Amino acid sequence: IMCFLGVFLVESIDVLMRFFPLDNLEAVVFTLTHNVGGSNEVLRILLEPCLKTSVGRTCLFFLLSVFFSTIYSFLLIKPKKKNLYNLLKKSIRPIIICNILFCLLVWALAIYKIPVMSYIKFYGSLLNEKPVYNSLYEKEYVYLDSVDITFEKKRNLIFIMLESIESNFQDEKNGGNLENNFIPEITALTKKNVSFIPGGITVEGTGWTMGETVAKSCGIPLQEPIKKNEYGIRNYLRNVVCLTDVLYKNGYEIKLVQGSNALFASMNYFSVSHGIAEENILDLRYFKKKGVPISDTSFFESVKDADLYSEARNIASELGGQGKPWMLWIYTIDTHAAYGRIDSTCVKLPPSIERKKQYPFVLQCASKLVNNFIEWGKDQDWFKNTTIAVMGDHPAMIAPEVAGFPQVPTEHYWLDFFVNSQIDSIPNKKRLFTSFDMYPTILEA
Repeated sequence: IMCFLGVFLVESIDVLMRFFPLDNLEAVVFTLTHNVGGSNEVLRILLEPCLKTSVGRTCLFFLLSVFFSTIYSFLLIKPKKKNLYNLLKKSIRPIIICNILFCLLVWALAIYKIPVMSYIKFYGSLLNEKPVYNSLYEKEYVYLDSVDITFEKKRNLIFIMLESIESNFQDEKNGGNLENNFIPEITALTKKNVSFIPGGITVEGTGWTMGETVAKSCGIPLQEPIKKNEYGIRNYLRNVVCLTDVLYKNGYEIKLVQGSNALFASMNYFSVSHGIAEENILDLRYFKKKGVPISDTSFFESVKDADLYSEARNIASELGGQGKPWMLWIYTIDTHAAYGRIDSTCVKLPPSIERKKQYPFVLQCASKLVNNFIEWGKDQDWFKNTTIAVMGDHPAMIAPEVAGFPQVPTEHYWLDFFVNSQIDSIPNKKRLFTSFDMYPTILEA
């Protein structure tokens, strides 16, 4: 059993490294310790490619171990009586020894592949709830109580976080790494509107959805002490002034809509702690009450993005008729690792397409859906007084071959563009920036 588990772990690590950033300590530890309602979904999504890829090889290595130790017994052991019982009796010890050695070898290899000491050190640092010095706050961070934020005119804001969408999904002509551009509508939107290229880089405390949510809306990395409990993180970063705090204090009505469960990663408590009323969090539970179908049970338990955007249209229309400033925060999900969720009503698919080859079509659908939503918005009365900020939440956690990337180390960037920005004279030129820069940029826009 230990041999089998050891080989499975070695094989699984290789698979996981292609679908989840094991070298991003914050993302891994946060996922394992903070995700209360929904962590099982992540584990299930990651387990699928592990099982498909690893189990067969694991069984093969395991059987080879038994086979060679048995051959050894047949060739070198000479029982007094040549019968199967005596042969098996004499074989037990060498089989055990061979498997123990093999077991030690594979477990040593597994430990070598995972930065165990780094994880232990990092985990230990999170158990300490005392403040730790970080020069970021002394040198770079601007405290909101030291800034006088005034609105010349209170414009509405639609903030769309596109799951795993990066600028690398474009062809080389448009700054990507692929032969074909899988997100042509998004490319057109970045060229027509304010966009900072090539996109944002990933730094410590960012790189996964919740880390990016905090970084992009609060301007800080997500590095919290471990407080795991069945209810999630209450009073989530309560002393930080985030984008939604600023808008709430200025009289904005704020609604958040996502197709997955807001209990995941304590998104519900983060939202409530920063200006979003609990009844304005419209997540999977809300869609279930409305009877919206949950499609593709092998994926995250969530509604598909087409249904999400449909409801977002209704919510925007409702907010637009209230006569007060508002913000609508939208999270998509269909492009999530490992292979995304395909929507056959959105794109034309080849017959009998394999799951591991569907991601390019998932991306094409995501590009069309966000473009259709923005085009619909242009026909609404509230559009002229509304800024739309669109960003990939983080680079995709997928194996290179899933999207067709070359098998070489490549810098990946989450993309961004701003529709109806108050400042429209900024040229679309290359810059170096992170998620922390988005909070003040959205306010400026």
